[in-house]
Amino acid sequence: MRDHPDYERDARDAARAQNALGFQLVDQPLVHQNTTLSPISEDTLALYISRIAKVVEQLVSRLLPDSFGLVPTVGFLSVEDEEDLSAQSLFDLIVDTLTRYRKLWETVKFMVGDNCSVNQCIGRREGAIPLVGCASHRFNLAVQDFLKSEAKLNAKIQALMTKLRTIKGRALLRRVSKLAPLLRNDTRWSSTYAMVKRYVCLEPAISQLGHGVVVDYDLQPTTSASRARALARAAQ
Repeated sequence: MRDHPDYERDARDAARAQNALGFQLVDQPLVHQNTTLSPISEDTLALYISRIAKVVEQLVSRLLPDSFGLVPTVGFLSVEDEEDLSAQSLFDLIVDTLTRYRKLWETVKFMVGDNCSVNQCIGRREGAIPLVGCASHRFNLAVQDFLKSEAKLNAKIQALMTKLRTIKGRALLRRVSKLAPLLRNDTRWSSTYAMVKRYVCLEPAISQLGHGVVVDYDLQPTTSASRARALARAAQ
């Protein structure tokens, strides 16, 4: 990226020029040969798409009730500056979206989300939207508290899964199983359960590699297989 700062633009332009991924796709002779649709130009297609977008906006405006709540998710945000995911950027996005659909700020009665700093900041602003805690987030905190008693076991399984995800580890694992190792991810609340469950499935296969291979590649399975099975059942 340092040596090629315009790589995104160059890649996009190259893809469109080579594969006709943009609106100019409709002008390609190959498309005309393999479709039964009536011919249409790129300019006409762009015109009708913009008109459809306006119709959809009007329809959404009519369907929105006089009061509703928001459940923001970063995965679907279309902020103006992708490098800025601050509270102000999200706040501006909410205001712009409400304006687009001709809704007042007072229309939003509450916002559902976790207690991250961005959501808290929006909830503390003047005329703020009341922040309702996310039930899934609270449940995750309870699960994390429940798993504290087996923190060392989870750390051992994580270390083993990390070894199995290396090139050598995956090559060895493919000898005895088609399953891939899974890792814990702090941003995926069910990942601990998924990792432990996958370990329970892989533990017999790892043992088939033989003691010498396991020791040579430092792939020692945890000696607490029964505890892992019990943890998987409890987490389920």
